[in-house]
Amino acid sequence: MKSIVTLLGVLSFCTVFSQENIRNFDFESHDDTSFTSWSSFGQGDFKESIATDVFHSGATSALIESTGDGTGFKALGYDIPATYGGEEITLTGYVKTENVEGGWAGLWMRIDPQVGFDNMQERGIKGTTDWKQYTITLPLKPNEAQKIVIGGLLSGSGKMWIDDLEVTIDGKSLDKAPEKKLTGAQLDNRYDAGSNFSVDVPTAQEIENLTVLGKVWGFLKYHPPFSKGRFPSG
Repeated sequence: MKSIVTLLGVLSFCTVFSQENIRNFDFESHDDTSFTSWSSFGQGDFKESIATDVFHSGATSALIESTGDGTGFKALGYDIPATYGGEEITLTGYVKTENVEGGWAGLWMRIDPQVGFDNMQERGIKGTTDWKQYTITLPLKPNEAQKIVIGGLLSGSGKMWIDDLEVTIDGKSLDKAPEKKLTGAQLDNRYDAGSNFSVDVPTAQEIENLTVLGKVWGFLKYHPPFSKGRFPSG
């Protein structure tokens, strides 16, 4: 099971979207093989597909099923930008299972970098169950959060269906959640494209200057209040 925690904790997804984009939390937006804005990963013999015969509402749901000996896991993931303020973030969603054994099915949510993580391992869904709503709540810690990922996973054998996910912050939908209050360091983008400084053949004086600059930069980076993103005025 440690491999599941490790992969869920370190893998990143490529999907990036703004708050104005349509969120495909109900799995209704898809092409012939995959759901819009969703990614998948895992280990072992599993597959994810679009279920048109089993769903909680609408016309489709996401299906994850084991196709081998039940070792490993499969997860679906969806990236949310960490641009929100608030105390707590909650993921709710409906899950239905069939013959889940040797592992568990459940929702999962991760806040990077190492801010919060829950994959329902200690209270996972097992066996055959009808549609039921499940919930995960994590402290948001806006000043630390850089990315939020939500999804569902199946470990072991069997099948699981996922549908009608919802993400709220302090009880408010993402459309109504407050924006994160950025620190001075987060607002400072003057060096996003690099320092624009280069030296082809540095002189002894330039090397000495760069050494002093490196020491000053290191001191400021790890010295309050700069390490907390607060810049002095003036």
